[in-house]
Amino acid sequence: MISPLHLEIIGILISSILISCVGYTMLTILREKTAALRFQVLMGLFLVLLALPALHNLLPVAQVPLFQIAKYIDTGEEPYTHPRTLVRVSQSVRDAITGDEPIPTAGSSADAVEKSHPGPWWRTGTHALETVSPWLLFGVWLAGALTVLTIQLVRWTGAGFIAEMATSFGRDRDATPVDSNAVTGIAATIKQEMGIDAAVPVLKSELAAVSMVWGLINPCVILPAEADEWAGDKIEAVLRHEFSHIGRRDNLSQIIAVLTCSFYWINPFVWLALRRFHFEREVACDDSVINAGVLSSSYAKHLMEITMQLNGPKSQSMVPAIMAHSSDLKRRLKLALDPATRRTPMSGAMKAVWIVMLLLLTIPLSTVRLWTTEADADQIFERFDPNLSDFDLRFNGTHSYVEVPHAPEFNFQDDFTLEMIVNVANLSTSGQDQLLLTKHRSHVTDGGEWAWSIMGPPNQVGRMQFSVWSEEGGATAESFDGAVQESGDHCADWQTLAFCYEKSTGNWEFFVNGVSAGSGTDDLPIGAATRSVNIGWEENEPWHNFKGWIRALRISDTCRYSGGYDAGAVWSNDAGTLALYDFSDGTGNVLSDVSGNGHDGTIFNCLWDACQVPTEDSNWGRIKTLY
Repeated sequence: MISPLHLEIIGILISSILISCVGYTMLTILREKTAALRFQVLMGLFLVLLALPALHNLLPVAQVPLFQIAKYIDTGEEPYTHPRTLVRVSQSVRDAITGDEPIPTAGSSADAVEKSHPGPWWRTGTHALETVSPWLLFGVWLAGALTVLTIQLVRWTGAGFIAEMATSFGRDRDATPVDSNAVTGIAATIKQEMGIDAAVPVLKSELAAVSMVWGLINPCVILPAEADEWAGDKIEAVLRHEFSHIGRRDNLSQIIAVLTCSFYWINPFVWLALRRFHFEREVACDDSVINAGVLSSSYAKHLMEITMQLNGPKSQSMVPAIMAHSSDLKRRLKLALDPATRRTPMSGAMKAVWIVMLLLLTIPLSTVRLWTTEADADQIFERFDPNLSDFDLRFNGTHSYVEVPHAPEFNFQDDFTLEMIVNVANLSTSGQDQLLLTKHRSHVTDGGEWAWSIMGPPNQVGRMQFSVWSEEGGATAESFDGAVQESGDHCADWQTLAFCYEKSTGNWEFFVNGVSAGSGTDDLPIGAATRSVNIGWEENEPWHNFKGWIRALRISDTCRYSGGYDAGAVWSNDAGTLALYDFSDGTGNVLSDVSGNGHDGTIFNCLWDACQVPTEDSNWGRIKTLY
């Protein structure tokens, strides 16, 4: 089965591609605007992508239906159709959870059908993905990310070596028209005009092919050794360009861009964005020089002369901000000479506005999750029968839940029974209790609220608990320790849980798969709280929410069981049923109450899922979704 880690990796990749497309669309819209603005859009794009993994897990889920992928196993018998108002537990699942026999798996007949039903082209690739460990995928990604970072660090080290070997700018040649005092004076004037307070030494190096800026906290400008022979106007143009990089903090921006590319190295759009990022950065600095009064024709001439010297070391070309890059020179010269080019600089406020705008456009794309719909499934194989489907909801353990509006009958003034068919995905995380059903808001007690949960560490793992909070202090009923087991397979290890209470005697009892898991006698003072009933979570306490799958739920106003019962029997919609959810919707954000009592629930951030199994009356086979 494709694991949640598979889906997480694929989901983040898809989100990054969608966000990149939004960024490129904005660049197209802004093609007539200034380079500084386009650069800021790219900077915002990199920031959003760096925050994407956190946004992907913290924000509410946007359930976008994609496709259903299934394995089709046919034994030649006709499927059994059951009414929507009944919940049947398959014989295979009952046997699996009671330990009588293992759940059936695909055999030779499955292989034969697999060959006869090859399915669409993407099915083979998805089956191949299913066989690949998610940790192997993570390892491949990590290796690529470290490779990108290593290459950048080598280049950065080379640039640092150039800076370390650089010397003060001085007059070493007789033909030098500019001495060190003149260079210092030009640099001081430019710093004052740009409002740069830090001391920025101007150095030269035999190893530098072109001028460059090195350093984040204490930056310096490094010129090639040939700068000794440059004229004063050329020195000024070059220094204005490099000081523009310092004023814009372009070396810091470069580090953010490189980190983004290392994280999303598999996304080709990110590399295209990096190339565009370099270009717009240099054009923005060119615009700054021309805005300061340097003639565009003179500047273009200086730019061409400097770039023609790119025959030396180029290790500095990726990390430090530099004045020239030969591959983009033709476009930069054209823009520098074009009088129609817009060169207006951006204020800090405008930069913030554009980043916020990009966030507003792209954050919704970070909530995309892969999920499936039953409607898509029956388009894959002609013999898919939706009546065989046992749908369920996947809860992520943080902010996924179902809310059922308040109804007086859920205040249980007499006998009641709570029943669920569940598959618990996590009982091992410290502090991660599993809330099944609750009419309580954490840290708020109006009197008489109740909650049904499964305990995790540091409590006794797997212990069920039914708690009531009241003005008199409330009460708690608890099952045996370890009554509920953590599952390692979504499509197996389903457990039927129940809690019964008899008001007249005060007797209560827990059940797991029809077997008693603890009983006692106590007064459970449930009051008249007007809160909604929540499935899978407790408001104000997201770290105690349910993580796993829920397949069916019934709430009754009678105590149905005592001592033990047949957990595989059909759940009937009788007079004692207050609410019955058979999870047959399979899509949408409404969990239908099929009892006819109108207690429909609203689904928040859950994913529809399914493990297709035969009912107890059929050996037809099963269709197991890969998710």
